[in-house]
Amino acid sequence: MLPPCEGACNRGQLDEAVGINAVERFLGDEALKQGWAFAKPAAESGKRVLVVGSGPAGLSAAYHLRRMGHGVTIVEAETAAGGMMRYGIPRYRLPRQVLDAEVQRIVDMGVELRLDTRVDDVLAMQAAEGFDAVFLGIGAGIAKRAYIPAGDASHITDAVSVLHEVEDSQPLLGRKVVIYGGGNTAIDVARTAKRLGRRSPSSSTAAPATKCPRTISR
Repeated sequence: MLPPCEGACNRGQLDEAVGINAVERFLGDEALKQGWAFAKPAAESGKRVLVVGSGPAGLSAAYHLRRMGHGVTIVEAETAAGGMMRYGIPRYRLPRQVLDAEVQRIVDMGVELRLDTRVDDVLAMQAAEGFDAVFLGIGAGIAKRAYIPAGDASHITDAVSVLHEVEDSQPLLGRKVVIYGGGNTAIDVARTAKRLGRRSPSSSTAAPATKCPRTISR
């Protein structure tokens, strides 16, 4: 599926639409290669904003708020920043050195990043540290649950948990793995299991094959 802008791109009337994904990938890679830095704000607003979560939403909010001159503090419960970009996308799809470099570019704007900091009472933290506003970017780290008989059994887990665990340790997977589902996350888990040396990971889905974005080649 094309991005919306490519479907409306008038370049397509001549030959083909501008490949915006490829353009943005090139610019992102070149920025890291050349060491391009984001411009710091010309003036400080004197306001302070607490951003809870360092995933795509939290980092984007921190970037734009800092450009406006606000003081920004990001708090993240995990030991590393990135949210689902780190704990939901495997390393082979999003290299961690790229993710870390992009996060650092935002931090270098003057954004404070506190890792391993869980917020249980956001209003209390706002009042205690004098923040003028709070942005909640807590993400979507909870997996969708499908009804599976005996789904509470110890040998059945969800894909999000597996992808999260593999970032920091070895997930508890058996020698042979079966994935229920055929979407992108299911394929990520299948490929991850294969990389971990599990035998013949396979995918099972209730949807017609034509509805599945990809198939697994053994």
